[in-house]
Amino acid sequence: MSTFGASVLTRTKGRRASILVGGASFFVGGLINAFAQNVAMLIIGRIFLGFAIGFGNQAFPLYLSEMAPAKIRGAINQLFQLTTCLGILIANFFNYGTSKIHPHG
Repeated sequence: MSTFGASVLTRTKGRRASILVGGASFFVGGLINAFAQNVAMLIIGRIFLGFAIGFGNQAFPLYLSEMAPAKIRGAINQLFQLTTCLGILIANFFNYGTSKIHPHG
């Protein structure tokens, strides 16, 4: 859902505003999750990180397409998608590895 909001922001205020909102949301979500004291804080942090992913997926590929030289533009965009998927994979490995930690995993 945040991608729709990001598209409106990108259209009205430009890529820079979307990148700044996404970056701020990544920062706030990561900070909340790092210092979470209970499950509610983790959920709130994940909501911020979800918004950040939506904004990032809207603004970053567009920015990369415009900034990359034409010769390597496709490779740069594919690397963005590859690193996103690798990040998800690594996060799932961490989740699996910590799922047995007592009491909540």
